Amino acid sequence: MEQNDKILIPFLQKVYSALKHLDNFSVSNDFYDNISDFDGFFSEYRSSTLVLQKSLGENNNPIYQKNLKEFLLKDEQLSKWMNDKRVDSVHKQPFNLHKHLQVVAYSTNSSEIILEKEYTIEYDESFEKLQKELISEFEKQNPVEVNFSLVYFFTEEDKKVDAFNLSMKAIKAMMAFMVAMYKDLNIQDSTCATLLEKNIELAHSIDGKTFTFIRDYCYLVQKQQFIGGEILESNIPYYKIPIGKIYENYGVKRQLNDDFAFFVSMHSLIYLKQHQHIMPTFFVKYTDDTIAIVSFDATLRTTFYRKINEIALKVKNEEVEAVYYVTEFVTYGSISNKEEFEALIQLPYIERRKKSQNSILAFYQISKDEIKCILAEGEQINDLLSPQGVAQFKKEHDTSYHFFLTPLVTAFASKSIEENVTNE
Repeated sequence: MEQNDKILIPFLQKVYSALKHLDNFSVSNDFYDNISDFDGFFSEYRSSTLVLQKSLGENNNPIYQKNLKEFLLKDEQLSKWMNDKRVDSVHKQPFNLHKHLQVVAYSTNSSEIILEKEYTIEYDESFEKLQKELISEFEKQNPVEVNFSLVYFFTEEDKKVDAFNLSMKAIKAMMAFMVAMYKDLNIQDSTCATLLEKNIELAHSIDGKTFTFIRDYCYLVQKQQFIGGEILESNIPYYKIPIGKIYENYGVKRQLNDDFAFFVSMHSLIYLKQHQHIMPTFFVKYTDDTIAIVSFDATLRTTFYRKINEIALKVKNEEVEAVYYVTEFVTYGSISNKEEFEALIQLPYIERRKKSQNSILAFYQISKDEIKCILAEGEQINDLLSPQGVAQFKKEHDTSYHFFLTPLVTAFASKSIEENVTNE
């Protein structure tokens, strides 16, 4: 009985070793380190099942065979790719890694890839080396500031396979296989339980790593200065959860067609509890009654531009019913003349924000049918602490002041046109 309870320990440790290799992978690493981590991942990943076979004493163990087919061999292309990479890296040559860079510049209503590069082990460059090339490009874009992101992704030599994302799919398959084996063998050992949990935690951490492949910047044209952004995210972006669970967590009964009102009341309460501060937050509402929460704090508005364009892409390609958004707007007091206004807007955003005098809490609902806005400040926020209060709120605005939402508005409009054409 004791042996059976510990039978998964060698396998779980091998899986953990595989994950540690991929966890070490980073945009900041040089090619030598990243190639080594990929090679180690492929080798340990395959070795884990070989070790498990030895522990079980036979390859044809019925529990093993059942779960192998259901989880690890279900995607034939994926399993073949993983095995081929292991054979190549162990017996033929190291993984032929290519790093790709896209420089994405943002305006208030769109995004554009203005530069693309490809790097190999023979040729790589740091951001510092890239800056001179970027400066000449940015001076064509905007006389004040340019908000932009560096977006990295990694492929094999043929450029057809996103190596990291495909490896992540293999990890998710292995996690499902690992949990199934643990349950089917009825393992009770505490060391096994600890290793299982450590593997799951590390897999979740790696799953969020692709978001570290994006770096947000602002370039101040007059000063020829690059400013790097920092971002804090409260959860894994775009992870979908049932709407009912959110209501349940807040102890609120869901009312039909009242999800936006609940969103407003929920975040008004958070705002007050956090001493009049709120992280900019999107609720992406899907037609299957699930919500993806995108909540972040960032030092640059570049991050907001990137996020809203990411969500706009999801609106175009996925079954999104509506997008809710909450943020704080800063106000600048009274501007008495045109000269003051022009002087203000000529300042980079970072400097302009220092001149703010007040803030307004703003809520938006964007769908194919409408744009809805609620603005509140000061004591007005107390009127928004329940869905009923939101419904009775007198400062509701059907406003045209939503230019920064243009990517979402355009995405919904484009999708609506496509649906109408399809139905005809």
